[in-house]
Amino acid sequence: VSIGKSKDIKLINLVIHDNNSVAIGCFESAVNTEIEGCIIYYNGFVAIKPNSPDAKQGNYRRNGPGIYTHNRDDSLFHSEKIIKNNIIFEQFYNGMQVYGSENAHIENFKILDNTVFNNGLICYADSAKTGLSGYYNIIVGGNADAFRNKINGNQVCFFSKSDAKGNVKIGYNENHIMHHCIIDSNIFVAGVTYPAWHFGPL
Repeated sequence: VSIGKSKDIKLINLVIHDNNSVAIGCFESAVNTEIEGCIIYYNGFVAIKPNSPDAKQGNYRRNGPGIYTHNRDDSLFHSEKIIKNNIIFEQFYNGMQVYGSENAHIENFKILDNTVFNNGLICYADSAKTGLSGYYNIIVGGNADAFRNKINGNQVCFFSKSDAKGNVKIGYNENHIMHHCIIDSNIFVAGVTYPAWHFGPL
């Protein structure tokens, strides 16, 4: 489901599964969008991405988050995105990816009361098929500052002892700041055993 230039779209009580791409792509030109009560699972793909046009082999790559989205909300452009009461599990990649590039925005999201678990564990971690490895269940952040986001009442965990990148990540890198971000009344459980290092649940 791809939501581009639009206004006041609501996706309610959908079941989205077994698609070879992103389950829901909701972009900043989609003004005032709501995703509520959806069950999202088994979406994404595995591909070999060549390092160069002449390369005989490439990098093993997983893609296809359950929800991929960004949003702009400022003095010139007002929009709110609500992601609420969804169940999101076992994508090939991240469960929920609220991401902005240098040309996109991460503003005025309400991520409320979602249950998100075991994303990335549906497929092998690499082309050698050496094991399973989770990706982020929820990641909020990117190559731009983020403003006025609420992450409240979510339940997020892994039910596996496989490796994982992390459970919940707020902020993509150290060069960009999360402004006025409220993280309240969530349950974050890592639940993952690492061979040599450990990331906390948040």
